[in-house]
Amino acid sequence: RSDGSYWVSGRNMDETNEKAKKKFPNVEFTLEQDPDTDDLANFYPTSLLETGWDILFFWVARMVMLGIKLTGQVPFGEVFCHAMIRDAHGRKMSKSLGNVIDPVDVIEGISLEKLHAKLYEGNLDKREIEKATAGQKADYPNGIPECGTDALRFALCAYTSTANDSISSDAECKRSAEDTLYTCLEAGLKLLHPFMPFVTEELYQRLPR
Repeated sequence: RSDGSYWVSGRNMDETNEKAKKKFPNVEFTLEQDPDTDDLANFYPTSLLETGWDILFFWVARMVMLGIKLTGQVPFGEVFCHAMIRDAHGRKMSKSLGNVIDPVDVIEGISLEKLHAKLYEGNLDKREIEKATAGQKADYPNGIPECGTDALRFALCAYTSTANDSISSDAECKRSAEDTLYTCLEAGLKLLHPFMPFVTEELYQRLPR
């Protein structure tokens, strides 16, 4: 049943049958098993997990422990921690903190009351909503004024200007920035090639060797 009251789990049919007898004593029942798939065999273990460093213990470590307990295998060989996007106070951008900004709200503007209302659209805990509401009041006491697309476009252009600082700095930093850019461009062209074969091939051939 959809409410889960008639579900019985087991490693094999005999174990499941014994559990069902204890769960439904003196009741005739018929066990049915969902059809097996090869998903677990095909996709477990995987080679890489991409995540944020802030949940290494809360999520990643528990995935490892549970995976070893259930299958005897580590679920992934490597963990890649991506960068964290932070706000003006150095805090990570998080729904629970209420500091995540919708670009549309920057373009069209939004009142503080509507910012608060958006917090209730998710599945945040009551205490997290209270914390996020306080954060919004502190950061946007008058809401977000209408900036229009030009202001957002300018902000994006200004953000990319930080690359100029790296390129115009000392030789070691410049070489590191160029190597990173080259690696990203090369990998990006390879990923796009199945979808844009002609353009990516032309650009790839023009990469310096």
